[in-house]
Amino acid sequence: MVSYLKPLSLEVACPTTAGAAINVSSARDVRVVNSGSTARLLTISSSANSGDSASMTIAPNDTVIVPKASTDIMFGAHADLKLTSVQKPRG
Repeated sequence: MVSYLKPLSLEVACPTTAGAAINVSSARDVRVVNSGSTARLLTISSSANSGDSASMTIAPNDTVIVPKASTDIMFGAHADLKLTSVQKPRG
């Protein structure tokens, strides 16, 4: 099955600390690619010092689309994770 995505920002290496976390160009949908051969943890938070966080493991060589609020920030366990703001996929 073909997925259609419209990139809205440049792809960037995922920051690896909460203090460096980014909102990925105020994205509402973020394409996350794990370019490495090890599973990596991705964390999403409403602010750098917030206890209001969620996290998920991205499998090796996997790609997921993560919906979020435009102000939510993201950081990961390793720069193997790549982030790009995208327009919602269409079927």
